[in-house]
Amino acid sequence: MLFDDIFYPGNPGRRADVANLRADIRSAFYIFRSSWNDCANLLNPILITNHPDCTLSLINCNVDSDCLQMCVEEFNRVLVDAKPKLDKVVADIGLTQGIPGLPPGNLNLDPDAMHKISMFLAGAVDVSVAAFASWYVYSAFRFVVMVANYAGAAISGVAEIVGGLIGGMVVGAVGFVITDMIASAIAGAVERKELNEAIDALTQIKNNVADPLLTAAARLGGIRQAVQDGSYKVSDTLLIVKVGSVYQVIQLVPQPSLQEAKRLHKNGALYLVLDGISRHIKDPAMYNNLFVDWNGYIDTNDVDPMGAELPGETSLAKGLPDGKVYLIVDGTKRWITSPTVFNAFHFDWNKIQDKANLLNIPDGAEIVVPA
Repeated sequence: MLFDDIFYPGNPGRRADVANLRADIRSAFYIFRSSWNDCANLLNPILITNHPDCTLSLINCNVDSDCLQMCVEEFNRVLVDAKPKLDKVVADIGLTQGIPGLPPGNLNLDPDAMHKISMFLAGAVDVSVAAFASWYVYSAFRFVVMVANYAGAAISGVAEIVGGLIGGMVVGAVGFVITDMIASAIAGAVERKELNEAIDALTQIKNNVADPLLTAAARLGGIRQAVQDGSYKVSDTLLIVKVGSVYQVIQLVPQPSLQEAKRLHKNGALYLVLDGISRHIKDPAMYNNLFVDWNGYIDTNDVDPMGAELPGETSLAKGLPDGKVYLIVDGTKRWITSPTVFNAFHFDWNKIQDKANLLNIPDGAEIVVPA
């Protein structure tokens, strides 16, 4: 191997790339598994008393002993199993059509929404389940759909990668061990070819499988925190919160962010402020796919609070036939409510794509800019 490296000096670097990519992917799988299991372990004690058939399954696969494809398939099975269970909880407590007099939609439009939610919780047999289910119906449903969409994308990503010889070996390798495979190569040029193919396959896995799982894990983190705190934001202005053993509905006073819609620059990285949170714009291609030009960003040393990086599918789209313009982000389509809002974000009207299949993408919160 040493003499091979003299003639092919790039091979040690390629081996390092393989090892680093494997470590990144392994980490993403563990983070997703931990995030899901944390959520399930918090929710199941709430559900088990009155809804024992609706407790969520745990993910038991191990990336160090199971192949990558088996892990992704288990992720998908657990998520597919979860949604009908959560829907059954909602149906069992009579929330399929929402709280009486308060159909799912924009709760901010009903001045009596706070009272209606309070009355519903007061009459609930199991107020802990009722509080969570209310949040699920009015807000968190889209997060669960997002998580499922990203896991589905990961499944599709694996299916595409299996096609190649090296890709199939990487995806099917027990314990996700690909270093043994390339170490068995004869030498030099053969190993270089194997290494390059392994790097290509691992890069595809990172982009198409691991990164969607990390995005899903971030959404699960929000769900876990809400359940753990007993704090459920059902609209922009209404919060169900646990105080001691009692759930209360409180009115939130919106705090407009002076930085909303701004582009921030720190240490060579650019961020978009969306929902009052800085989201990293991962590369020039994404930036050019969204914005008019590179002018007008703000140099700063403060990009907190910082959220997850904008996912690769982030784009501008026009729905057909309604003609509404949306930001596609985080597995949802978010209506940009006016040309003024669109321009405030410095978005480029020429980058809007006409799409007929937007009905397949869940609705996210509408995008507005505080006055």
